[in-house]
Amino acid sequence: IRVHSNKLNPKYLAYFINANQTQLALKKDIKGTAISMLKTKDLEKLEIILPPIKQQKKLVEFLELADYERDLLKKLAEEKKQFSQSVLDTIILQNKG
Repeated sequence: IRVHSNKLNPKYLAYFINANQTQLALKKDIKGTAISMLKTKDLEKLEIILPPIKQQKKLVEFLELADYERDLLKKLAEEKKQFSQSVLDTIILQNKG
């Protein structure tokens, strides 16, 4: 896919294509059972909602921040889980004998 960056932000296009509604629309055109295939003509039929480039950029910035926040929260939850287990293990070991 070639993108004219003065009209379409490539990252916006990636987010748009990966959006749930777009994926549902694309899945109805997918052919094949073992290996799903989407034909170029099916992708060409996809209607891309194209807000002004400034809005696309702001939306991409927001979505990137949301992704970053989600990653941080996931990492924090994992570290909290490990820390909690470590505290529990320490308490058990100290009270064993």
